[in-house]
Amino acid sequence: MGNKVSVVIPTYKRTGERLTKTIQSVLQQTYKNLEIIVVDDNGNPEYSKELVNALKMYPEIKYIAHRENRGACEARNTGILNSEGEFIAFLDDDDTWESNKIEKQLDKFNKPNIGLVYCGIKYYYEKNDKVEYKSAIKYDDPCRELLMHNYIGSTSCGIVRKTCAIAVGMFDKNLKSGQDLDFWYRIAEKYEVDCVEECLLNYTIYTEDTITSNINNRLESNLYLKEKYGSRIKHDTELITIYNLKILKAYLKLKQPIKAAKHIKKSIIERELSLKHALQSILR
Repeated sequence: MGNKVSVVIPTYKRTGERLTKTIQSVLQQTYKNLEIIVVDDNGNPEYSKELVNALKMYPEIKYIAHRENRGACEARNTGILNSEGEFIAFLDDDDTWESNKIEKQLDKFNKPNIGLVYCGIKYYYEKNDKVEYKSAIKYDDPCRELLMHNYIGSTSCGIVRKTCAIAVGMFDKNLKSGQDLDFWYRIAEKYEVDCVEECLLNYTIYTEDTITSNINNRLESNLYLKEKYGSRIKHDTELITIYNLKILKAYLKLKQPIKAAKHIKKSIIERELSLKHALQSILR
């Protein structure tokens, strides 16, 4: 039957109907040696009641409920620690997969040092029904490229070896945004990564994804990641410029001009801003 793949689905404030669509896309996989783990991170009996009722038709699913809301990172970590598979596939509760996703990605784990295989993503925009296809790209220096931008994308597109996920410390619970980038980066630091170019993940971008709270989360995450990977970022003029511009843009979007001015002044004084790379970034 091949190696077992544990599919970890964290869920928070989703309807049973939406979660059912996500689960069905797993059950329809051409690869069958699967374990499905739903981690209920609601910490709320009313939300959980609906999920439990929806899951009654799937007695084979392992259901784990957090007593309180602990966030997506800890929910995924709970799934990893309670999994039995050699490989872990992550799937958010509002995403779906093409039926051959797992089969095609597992074929790429043809060397023992490959820790991560990702795939292309089909983006659905709720606001205007636009569909965008983004094929997966493999880079020679995945770590640097990830710090430039998360070219891999959502956690729902990745499959990892369980031993590798645990070895790098799993997901960083300090992050409210950019958890996927950080996790991919730490795996790419220690192991090889590969991809399937095809768009095997269906990912919906909702209108509410642009709300202020998400900008706050991105700001906090960029400040945190700049500090966390400072030794790599600060000695690379292009990288440090990009991070400072991300932070500057967040302050401006949040209508905090004083903090934006202080940030840019500090960046100039500490020589963490390159005019050349700033212009290149803006013109991209």
